[in-house]
Amino acid sequence: MPSTQFRTAQELNRSKWAEKYTSVGEGVLYTPNTLDGKTPFPIHEYLKLGLLGKNVRMVEVNAGSALIDQMVADTMTEMMATVGDKPADEILEWWKEIDFYSIMEEACQDFFRTGYATQNVIRDISEDAKENTFAVTNIDPSCWYPDLPTFTHQKIRGGRIISVFKVWEKNSDQWYAFVEHHTIGNVEHKLYELEGPNSLEGKEIKLSKLEQFAELDDKVATGIELLPITQVNRKKSSRKFFGESVLTPIWDILQEVSEIQTQIRSERIKHFRARLAAAVESLQRAQRVDDVEPNQQNSKQRKVSMDQAVFDMNQEVLPVPAGAQMPQYIQRDLQTITIGSQEINNLLSRAASIVGVPRSIFNLDEKGSIHVETEKKKDRRYTRHIFRAQQRMEQLAKASTEIYWQWKGDKKELEKLTITLAPPFQMSQEEKAQVMREMNPTDKFVSQKRAIREIWPDMSEEEREKMQQEIKDEQESAGLLANTPVELDANA
Repeated sequence: MPSTQFRTAQELNRSKWAEKYTSVGEGVLYTPNTLDGKTPFPIHEYLKLGLLGKNVRMVEVNAGSALIDQMVADTMTEMMATVGDKPADEILEWWKEIDFYSIMEEACQDFFRTGYATQNVIRDISEDAKENTFAVTNIDPSCWYPDLPTFTHQKIRGGRIISVFKVWEKNSDQWYAFVEHHTIGNVEHKLYELEGPNSLEGKEIKLSKLEQFAELDDKVATGIELLPITQVNRKKSSRKFFGESVLTPIWDILQEVSEIQTQIRSERIKHFRARLAAAVESLQRAQRVDDVEPNQQNSKQRKVSMDQAVFDMNQEVLPVPAGAQMPQYIQRDLQTITIGSQEINNLLSRAASIVGVPRSIFNLDEKGSIHVETEKKKDRRYTRHIFRAQQRMEQLAKASTEIYWQWKGDKKELEKLTITLAPPFQMSQEEKAQVMREMNPTDKFVSQKRAIREIWPDMSEEEREKMQQEIKDEQESAGLLANTPVELDANA
């Protein structure tokens, strides 16, 4: 059977980058366990050659992991589901059953690490076909290959989950690719035999060739007229289909921090393995113990023995000839360690400024004269990062929950479902209004409805709808467009 292309070179390249971002976001900067055998950050040649010792490696400073963990902790607060003004008890029970909060926390990690998160709602049919169970899984960002539409404004209506793996067969590794192709109403399963992990083409084989896929059908009808997969993006250009990782603008800084820390470590190793430098004339010859006595060696062996002379490093007196080098130990360079440590702090401070997060995330204290307005702007920037992430996580949780509800086939309609994450910061109502006012003008970060809910969390749903209607009426009476920014008065 001829080879069939199951992915493009561009898709493979994006998949590799997603794998690198995930690895660095997890704090693993120099792992060779990638499909192409390359680490996320390059390893210097002097370490590959073992010049500092075969067990000395690049030091992994997990600054990227610390950044991701803090942003996830601030984003994933207590999550609630309500229908109207009442708690959605049945949904909350299902969340508890599948540990949905942990699933959402993992999705949030993908969201910040790679710039997008993708969830798949799965239905398992029981053997007697009388009862269905539902689960939610996060798709590995490097395994998600959406069928991209022609134009960026169009929605994704299908996609492939491609899992590349190897099996030990006939004293060698054989690579395979398992492909789940999801379209609206159907999912198709295919298995390919590959020449290597980076293959774009493969020989399609029967699912039954591998035991783990033997019971799968080639094509299955899902029973719902929608895609059971949802993707949400972080900061994204209108010309792209994927969001941008929070690590992208500081990628080189993270690499440089680890390189400097490795250099500092090499100076410490020099101290642990101190060497004596002295004039050769001041050193005493040690007695050699060879397998062959000198008088039994030929002339060539005796010359080698002289060239490889051993000196006594325990002698108490070192007679130094006039003008010769004084004996000294070659030790660590304290200045290199001090300057290197300061430069690491400077780089992390620069990274915090570029991303728009507090220096405290990298365990750095604010030093010097701090300008109050500058600090407020930086705090508001970080606050917007978190508010935007909360909005995306709420959208993702709502989409997966609605797919579950529709798939479940319950006759009760799920109207006015609202999923909210608790506010992450202790802010006054005036501060909330200020942040929402800054985020609302472009309608890209937060909607008017979301702003009202954040500023007046104690309002009932009916009161919020009434306020929205009043704002709309005022806009229409003033002849304004519906998406014109509206000043929200926190003291109302």
